[in-house]
Amino acid sequence: EKSLPMRENDIELVKKIFFKKTRKNLIYLIPITVLLFILWKGLFIFLIPLIFAFVYYSIKVLIQINQYAKFKRNGYLKSLNKVKVIDKLKTTSNTKSTAFQIKTSNGIINVSEHIYNKVQAHQNLLLHKATFVNILYDVSIDELNS
Repeated sequence: EKSLPMRENDIELVKKIFFKKTRKNLIYLIPITVLLFILWKGLFIFLIPLIFAFVYYSIKVLIQINQYAKFKRNGYLKSLNKVKVIDKLKTTSNTKSTAFQIKTSNGIINVSEHIYNKVQAHQNLLLHKATFVNILYDVSIDELNS
Protein backbone atom coordinates (compact mmCIF):
# COMPACT_ATOMS: atom_id res chain seq x y z
CA GLU A 1 0.00 0.00 0.00
CA LYS A 2 1.41 3.36 -1.10
CA SER A 3 0.17 6.89 -0.43
CA LEU A 4 0.39 9.36 -3.30
CA PRO A 5 -1.04 12.82 -4.03
CA MET A 6 -4.15 12.85 -6.22
CA ARG A 7 -4.61 14.53 -9.60
CA GLU A 8 -7.14 17.34 -9.97
CA ASN A 9 -9.71 15.26 -11.89
CA ASP A 10 -9.46 12.49 -9.26
CA ILE A 11 -10.14 15.04 -6.52
CA GLU A 12 -13.26 16.21 -8.39
CA LEU A 13 -14.45 12.61 -8.79
CA VAL A 14 -13.99 11.84 -5.08
CA LYS A 15 -15.76 15.10 -4.17
CA LYS A 16 -18.68 14.14 -6.43
CA ILE A 17 -18.97 10.63 -4.90
CA PHE A 18 -18.66 12.01 -1.36
CA PHE A 19 -21.41 14.61 -1.81
CA LYS A 20 -23.66 11.98 -3.39
CA LYS A 21 -23.26 9.78 -0.28
CA THR A 22 -23.81 12.74 2.05
CA ARG A 23 -26.88 13.88 0.12
CA LYS A 24 -28.36 10.38 0.52
CA ASN A 25 -27.92 10.55 4.29
CA LEU A 26 -29.38 14.05 4.42
CA ILE A 27 -32.44 12.85 2.51
CA TYR A 28 -33.10 10.45 5.40
CA LEU A 29 -32.33 13.09 8.04
CA ILE A 30 -34.58 15.90 6.77
CA PRO A 31 -37.99 14.10 7.02
CA ILE A 32 -37.10 12.80 10.48
CA THR A 33 -36.25 16.34 11.61
CA VAL A 34 -39.48 17.74 10.18
CA LEU A 35 -41.54 15.02 11.88
CA LEU A 36 -39.82 15.71 15.20
CA PHE A 37 -40.68 19.42 15.06
CA ILE A 38 -44.27 18.81 13.95
CA LEU A 39 -45.04 16.04 16.45
CA TRP A 40 -43.08 17.46 19.40
CA LYS A 41 -46.23 18.38 21.38
CA GLY A 42 -47.73 14.90 20.99
CA LEU A 43 -47.12 11.83 23.09
CA PHE A 44 -43.44 11.62 23.90
CA ILE A 45 -43.30 7.81 23.89
CA PHE A 46 -44.04 7.72 20.14
CA LEU A 47 -41.18 10.12 19.45
CA ILE A 48 -38.46 7.91 20.96
CA PRO A 49 -37.80 5.94 17.71
CA LEU A 50 -37.70 9.23 15.79
CA ILE A 51 -35.21 10.66 18.28
CA PHE A 52 -32.98 7.59 17.90
CA ALA A 53 -33.16 7.82 14.10
CA PHE A 54 -32.37 11.55 14.23
CA VAL A 55 -29.32 11.00 16.46
CA TYR A 56 -28.10 8.07 14.30
CA TYR A 57 -28.30 9.93 10.98
CA SER A 58 -26.93 13.14 12.48
CA ILE A 59 -23.86 11.35 13.81
CA LYS A 60 -23.44 9.52 10.49
CA VAL A 61 -23.46 12.80 8.53
CA LEU A 62 -21.11 14.52 10.99
CA ILE A 63 -18.62 11.64 10.81
CA GLN A 64 -18.66 11.77 7.00
CA ILE A 65 -18.08 15.54 6.99
CA ASN A 66 -15.24 15.15 9.50
CA GLN A 67 -13.59 12.45 7.37
CA TYR A 68 -13.79 14.64 4.27
CA ALA A 69 -12.29 17.58 6.19
CA LYS A 70 -9.41 15.32 7.32
CA PHE A 71 -8.94 14.15 3.70
CA LYS A 72 -8.81 17.77 2.55
CA ARG A 73 -6.52 18.89 5.38
CA ASN A 74 -3.95 16.16 4.65
CA GLY A 75 -3.48 17.15 1.02
CA TYR A 76 -5.86 14.91 -0.94
CA LEU A 77 -3.88 11.67 -0.64
CA LYS A 78 -4.78 8.40 -2.32
CA SER A 79 -3.69 4.92 -1.40
CA LEU A 80 -2.80 2.29 -3.98
CA ASN A 81 -3.57 -1.26 -2.87
CA LYS A 82 -2.42 -4.24 -4.88
CA VAL A 83 -4.92 -7.12 -4.80
CA LYS A 84 -5.09 -10.47 -6.54
CA VAL A 85 -8.17 -11.46 -8.55
CA ILE A 86 -9.77 -14.67 -7.30
CA ASP A 87 -12.97 -14.85 -9.36
CA LYS A 88 -15.22 -12.84 -11.67
CA LEU A 89 -18.97 -12.50 -11.02
CA LYS A 90 -21.66 -11.18 -13.34
CA THR A 91 -25.06 -10.43 -11.80
CA THR A 92 -28.08 -9.83 -14.01
CA SER A 93 -31.47 -8.51 -12.97
CA ASN A 94 -34.79 -7.61 -14.56
CA THR A 95 -35.03 -4.29 -12.71
CA LYS A 96 -31.38 -3.17 -12.50
CA SER A 97 -28.53 -3.04 -14.95
CA THR A 98 -25.99 -5.86 -15.09
CA ALA A 99 -23.45 -5.68 -12.27
CA PHE A 100 -19.87 -6.68 -13.00
CA GLN A 101 -18.06 -7.75 -9.84
CA ILE A 102 -14.60 -9.06 -9.16
CA LYS A 103 -13.80 -11.15 -6.11
CA THR A 104 -10.35 -10.16 -4.89
CA SER A 105 -8.13 -10.96 -1.93
CA ASN A 106 -9.60 -7.75 -0.37
CA GLY A 107 -13.26 -8.59 -0.97
CA ILE A 108 -15.81 -8.09 -3.74
CA ILE A 109 -15.65 -4.87 -5.76
CA ASN A 110 -17.90 -3.50 -8.53
CA VAL A 111 -16.09 -2.65 -11.76
CA SER A 112 -16.95 -1.43 -15.23
CA GLU A 113 -17.59 -3.88 -18.05
CA HIS A 114 -14.33 -2.80 -19.70
CA ILE A 115 -12.20 -3.81 -16.68
CA TYR A 116 -14.29 -6.95 -16.18
CA ASN A 117 -13.57 -8.13 -19.73
CA LYS A 118 -9.85 -7.32 -19.57
CA VAL A 119 -9.02 -8.93 -16.24
CA GLN A 120 -8.35 -12.65 -15.75
CA ALA A 121 -8.24 -14.81 -12.65
CA HIS A 122 -4.95 -14.68 -10.69
CA GLN A 123 -4.10 -11.28 -12.17
CA ASN A 124 -3.13 -8.29 -10.01
CA LEU A 125 -5.25 -5.12 -9.76
CA LEU A 126 -4.47 -1.71 -8.32
CA LEU A 127 -7.26 -0.19 -6.23
CA HIS A 128 -7.15 3.62 -6.03
CA LYS A 129 -8.79 4.73 -2.78
CA ALA A 130 -9.11 8.18 -1.30
CA THR A 131 -7.60 8.13 2.18
CA PHE A 132 -9.70 8.92 5.25
CA VAL A 133 -13.03 9.00 3.31
CA ASN A 134 -12.59 5.36 2.18
CA ILE A 135 -13.93 5.91 -1.35
CA LEU A 136 -12.79 3.51 -4.07
CA TYR A 137 -12.76 5.65 -7.20
CA ASP A 138 -10.62 3.73 -9.70
CA VAL A 139 -9.53 0.19 -10.50
CA SER A 140 -6.64 -0.47 -12.85
CA ILE A 141 -4.80 -3.56 -14.01
CA ASP A 142 -1.26 -3.91 -12.67
CA GLU A 143 0.60 -4.32 -15.96
CA LEU A 144 4.05 -4.70 -14.37
CA ASN A 145 3.39 -7.66 -12.06
CA SER A 146 0.57 -9.56 -13.74
